[in-house]
Amino acid sequence: MANRSIGDRTTHEFDDFEDVVEFIRHPARNDPLGRSEFALADPEVLEKPDPRPDAVYYALDHWERPWVLLVDIDAKEIARDRADEMVSAAVDERDGDALLDAAGILDADPAGYPYAFEDIDRAIEYGFEVRDIFEDDFDAEETMVVYSGQGVHVYLLDTDPAHRYDEQSREVLNDLLLETYDIPIDPVVTADRRRVARLPYSLHADVCSIVQPIESPAFDVRSATPEVIDE
Repeated sequence: MANRSIGDRTTHEFDDFEDVVEFIRHPARNDPLGRSEFALADPEVLEKPDPRPDAVYYALDHWERPWVLLVDIDAKEIARDRADEMVSAAVDERDGDALLDAAGILDADPAGYPYAFEDIDRAIEYGFEVRDIFEDDFDAEETMVVYSGQGVHVYLLDTDPAHRYDEQSREVLNDLLLETYDIPIDPVVTADRRRVARLPYSLHADVCSIVQPIESPAFDVRSATPEVIDE
């Protein structure tokens, strides 16, 4: 490992991939910036016995390419919209869990979550629709659909020398997906160039699912449960 100073800031470099994996598994123990003023781990965390992370995120603006675009489609929003359509006008003043309960979504598998498996499946279908839009309308060559645990993340990875995916171009993309194609994306995520996202192949602990790139809308989310948990 190596540290180097740039002005009054410190950056870190890992020697190999195993160092990165070890850092992800035990970030407090392997904090590359130690107990300096730039330390990544909260001092209170260091007092606990070998603390481990509940989730792993990375910053989109730290890729080798500039201004990576990510579109987020959340099963919770799809379920909420579906509940609005299912529940009659007499009871549609309910909100939150009451509305989902009235629509039977809380009782559907996976029970207790604010969505059903069919909502996740629909989010995945939307994700591949977005990928097709990127490829057909934007001539994108590098795209990726990632099962996020509770929906999908769709990446547009092509470089954009003309606009560098600035604020205006992102707003245009949001309008296109939301209004023209009626795809229920989270526009805040698209607009944020400094967004963090769950790291592919890490565990979404809340749902015990592995976040992972997927190749087809036929992906079975139940297959994302690690074998050790499934057993």
